[in-house]
This record gives sequence, structure tokens and C-alpha cells, in this order.
Amino acid sequence: MFIKTRSGPVKRAIFTVLQRMPDHARRRVQEFISVIWAQRDYSTFGLDGIDRASAGLFPLYNNLKEIGEKEYAAQVIVTLPIFHLFSPRAQVGIIAHEFAHAERASRLGSGWHEQMQSRYSAEEKLADAIAIRWGFGADISVLHNERHTTVNPIFEARVPKIMRRLNEE
Repeated sequence: MFIKTRSGPVKRAIFTVLQRMPDHARRRVQEFISVIWAQRDYSTFGLDGIDRASAGLFPLYNNLKEIGEKEYAAQVIVTLPIFHLFSPRAQVGIIAHEFAHAERASRLGSGWHEQMQSRYSAEEKLADAIAIRWGFGADISVLHNERHTTVNPIFEARVPKIMRRLNEE
């Protein structure tokens, strides 16, 4: 697993989770995830949507021919403008949640991303349950609380400005 970011908060959260998670899960996650990197700007989808995710587990294709295939590597992408709205404790919860997705995906095998996307809501709950089982219950609780009470209201207030800036680019 290659960590490709200079972001101190992201690296601290990664190292905290790696230190606290069970050994067997850590080994599996480190073997499964090829790279963790941070993007400095928001991602858009559709004509008027901004991805509200602070991080995600995604396929990593080595070349364009692999797109659409069921065999690919895994990457975690952290969206810094959203990730930085959370407290350090919630940031640990974010990384634990994504590593829980990775641990589960490693067991699904080929086509793991499509399988997980087809059951998105259930997979989100399952990732939280795995992270809680690893001992990150308090971090996950803080993550959810901050998402609803702090991060979402701040983010929603910024959406018009973000959309204007993205449309100008």
C-alpha cells in the first residue's frame, strides 16, 4: 500500500487506524489497497452534483483497456476539502470505514466494486459494523454525528460558491 499524499491529517488518520486495527485485517487491507491518495478539489457527477463523500474505495485501472473488466486493483481517494471539515477523531472513523470496505472487498474477489455498488446502503452499514468490531465504534459515532450536525450544514452553505467556481473552470 502506497500512501501518496502530503496531508498531515490524512497520514495521521491512516497510521492511527493501521496501529489500532487487528493484525489479520491490517495485513489484508495493506495487500489489497494499492494506493491511497488525496484530491485537493471536489468531484462532480451529473450536471449539477458535487460528490459529498470524504473518501471512497475505488477500482484502480492500470490502462484504459482494463476499464469495464472485473479485474482491477484498489485505491482509496480522500477528498481533502470535505475530509478537513471533520475532527481528527472523525477522520480516524472515515479511514477505518474505508479500510473496512477494503477488507470486505478483498474477500469478494473479481468484480468487487460492482458487487458492492449494487448493494450500496447495505455495504455502508456493513463497513461501519466491521470498523466497530475492530474497536472504532466511538470514532464511527463521532463521524456520523459530525456529518449530520456540522459537516453537512457547512457543506450545503458552500455548494453555490463551489458550483460557480467549478462552472467557471
